[in-house]
Amino acid sequence: MACTESLLLVDGHAYAYRSFHAIRQLTSPSGQPTNAIFGFLKSVSKLRATLLPTHIAVVWDGGLAAERMALLPE
Repeated sequence: MACTESLLLVDGHAYAYRSFHAIRQLTSPSGQPTNAIFGFLKSVSKLRATLLPTHIAVVWDGGLAAERMALLPE
């Protein structure tokens, strides 16, 4: 039986952003917000369990370009 490898690419910024706004009032005992990381890990775990990839890579945005920020700071 042949082994089929698969790669799951995750848009880390999108999942963290979505989790931050979807889960409210989740904090650590010291009051630090943990909603984004909790939701992100839960989402990736669910993707992993559903798709059963052999490899996973999370890609994060590099930030906004200075040129874009100069044109539209807000």
